[in-house]
Formats: sequence, C-alpha cells, structure tokens
Amino acid sequence: MIGLTGHAADNRAVGGETEAAGDPPLELAGYFSSRAGITQRGGLAWSWPAPGVAWAMVRPYGWMLDATVYRTTTDGASWGTPRVMSGAPPTGAPAPLAARSASQAGALVSGGLWTTADGGATWRKATPLPAGAAPTGLAWSPDGSAWVSGAGARLLRLPASGSAWQPISLPTPAKFAGTGIATLPPAWQPGGQGGVALTAHGWLWYDVTADGGTTWKPALPPIQVSATGPDAVEVAGGGVYVLRQAGSGTAVWRGDPATGTWTQIGSPLPATGAAAVDFLDPTRGWVVAAAGPKASALWRTQDGGRTWQRAPLPVPAKGA
Repeated sequence: MIGLTGHAADNRAVGGETEAAGDPPLELAGYFSSRAGITQRGGLAWSWPAPGVAWAMVRPYGWMLDATVYRTTTDGASWGTPRVMSGAPPTGAPAPLAARSASQAGALVSGGLWTTADGGATWRKATPLPAGAAPTGLAWSPDGSAWVSGAGARLLRLPASGSAWQPISLPTPAKFAGTGIATLPPAWQPGGQGGVALTAHGWLWYDVTADGGTTWKPALPPIQVSATGPDAVEVAGGGVYVLRQAGSGTAVWRGDPATGTWTQIGSPLPATGAAAVDFLDPTRGWVVAAAGPKASALWRTQDGGRTWQRAPLPVPAKGA
C-alpha cells in the first residue's frame, strides 16, 4: 500500500513494492527529512519493486512546478542523480509512481504516462490517455501491461505490445452504480491472478481476475471502512486488509477473496484517524494513525493483531 510502501498490492516481485529487511518506509522518510518542507506539503510517493531497490517521487509544492524522481539500488545507502520530470502528477493522485524493476518504472505526470527503461536516465511518453481520463494510480501486471486507475468502475490497460489504451469495466454492486465510485490501482500475482479495490461513500469492495484482467468478478462484498485511499488498503498473503472504526479506536479487518468473507483480526488499536495499513504476512503488520493534531504514530503487530506496540514518528521542525 502507499502510505507505508508505495502501492496497494500483493505484487512484491512483479511491479508494486517489495519490502526489504527492516522498515524501508522509515529509512526513506529519514533520507528525505532534510526536505521535510517539500515532502510534508507536496507529498511523497514511492515504489519498491525488488529487495534493496526503491523509487521515490517528491511532488511539487508552491513555486515548484515539476515532480522529482529518485532511485536507490542499495537499500537507501546511496541515491542516484535526481530526475526532474516535465510536469506534476495529477491533482489528488495518490499513486502516480510504480516501478517494475531497478531499471523500469512509470510515472503519471503532465496528464499522461511516462516510462523509463534505463533507471530513470531517460523517459518517454506512452500513448496518450483517452479523452476525459482522470488518472489517480498506476500499476504494472506481470505481462508488462500498464494499468491506470481513477474515477468510475473501470481500469485502463495499455498492453506491453499495444499502442492503444483498453477500457476494462469492473463489477459494481447495484446500490453503488453511478454514485461517485473510485477505483484503486490493481494488485497482481504471477499467472494472471489479480485483484482491485473499489470505493464509494465510505464503502469498499473487491473484484478479482484469473485471466490477466480481461474479465473480472466480485470477490468481497461491500464493507464500511474508515479510510478509502490506496494507503488504507493492503493485499498480502492472500488477504485484503482494511481499516474500520471501532468505538474510540481502529480495527483492522481482513478479507478472504476465496471465501468472500471479512473478519476482524486481533484487538482494536487505541487510536483514531488511522489512514494507512501494511502487512508483510498474516502476523506482521503496521498501521499509521493520528497521535495529536499535528503528529502521527506508527503501530506495529507481530502476532496477527492480538497486540499492538506504538512507535511515535518524528515530527519535522517548524520551518524545515
């Protein structure tokens, strides 16, 4: 997912994010701490395509007009020359960056998709998006196809060998048809297996595909959630993790696409304002929640949510 790792997906080896040892999101945040004024205000997006490899996009803010992309192949020990893109990501786009490998990545900037195959040294613009497209997220499937998500119950697919975008319609519960649906970037696994979360008015449901995205079917019914962005949805270990309000706290729920059921895992966190969840496997996970008007806290579990430990996050100095 994006809030902690860059992209909501169980595609840690095929074009989403791969978790390296330790806590890569915190390492990355530490690297950019000297740029806190930019990363806190403009925003930071990242993608982990392989162990030790990370791509990061610093969004523009204020007088800045263009996004900047960074890349490391040494688990953050060193970073290559920053690449200033020609433009900014779409306004409100939570997932404008997705990497496939140490050399291949894509970015949504200047109203279109730009790709690189040489580690970010050069970028080229892909086939223009269809008129009226409002892209908010990007993902890559194992066959090399680019997938763009946005408003409405559909995805846009650009095959690796194709020259035209293909609109793919997604199943939608009748009561949500035409009611402000947003589609998140799809998650992919080898063999054409994939899934995608859709949201509307605080509800979330999940569709799956077994043929590389040509056809989709409902897998998890709508569930009311407390956060609906890509940060707040995680696909890992065959499960879909979301956040729900539980009294004065926050509960993590896990959906099983194989059975079509949702189940609360463990005990609720004694925190509100949770906006990001990340699980490496059924036992190890993290949640980012509010810890005051201007601070957040990182909560971690190593026993499947039965217990949670809080680790306060650093707050940038005023004026940094």
